[in-house]
Amino acid sequence: MTSKAANDGKPAVDPFPLSPAAMFREGVEGFRREPVLLVAGGVMTFAVSMAIGIPAQNALEAGDRALGFALSLISTVLGATAAYPWFSYALDAARGEPASFAKPFRTPGRFLPQFVASFWFWAGVLFGIQFLFGVPALLVTVFYAFFGYLIVDRHDLGGMKALGTSVRLGDKRRIGLFAILGIFAMFNFFAFLPLGYAVNPGTVALTLVLVLVTTSVTLVAGAALYDVLRVELPDG
Repeated sequence: MTSKAANDGKPAVDPFPLSPAAMFREGVEGFRREPVLLVAGGVMTFAVSMAIGIPAQNALEAGDRALGFALSLISTVLGATAAYPWFSYALDAARGEPASFAKPFRTPGRFLPQFVASFWFWAGVLFGIQFLFGVPALLVTVFYAFFGYLIVDRHDLGGMKALGTSVRLGDKRRIGLFAILGIFAMFNFFAFLPLGYAVNPGTVALTLVLVLVTTSVTLVAGAALYDVLRVELPDG
């Protein structure tokens, strides 16, 4: 949705161009189009993240906060870097475009800007969690939420420029983005409900499956919102 003209001749920013309900519908429809690829993208992302995330949790439980924090940062950054194909599949699913498992791997150079952007994003989130009840981490997420889509979609952008362009995408819509973040966080929380009944191999497996589905739906929903917002950029 494009901006409407204001009375003073300047473009006015719509309060929010895509409702949470519309985003959710787009996310579900996109997942229905490419369930296998989206789940595969999630599996790759979580596998890389968990390979280091488990030792990070062990270090924290042992009281080694410095090592635990360092490993947590490495885990999230490498996991987010591995999510480059997941973002690619999500964009294709949201747009209804042909997708293939190999498509994101045909541009391996894009993993580098994904790594750079992921490092600064997750460094900000993890440091932000340490202060003011995590409010800075929420701000980082709201400002830089679109960098993964930009790196897939805009091969002219490096990691830092993708972060900066993400800020521009959400200009004057921070409150709406914060609300969207909260709504989809609650949606993803439901994936963990089986663990509330019992912790056993069955509930753990079910939770992992549900997490892959809900996060994939969320990623496609975010891609749909990205597509709506990007047309308002002068270079979009």
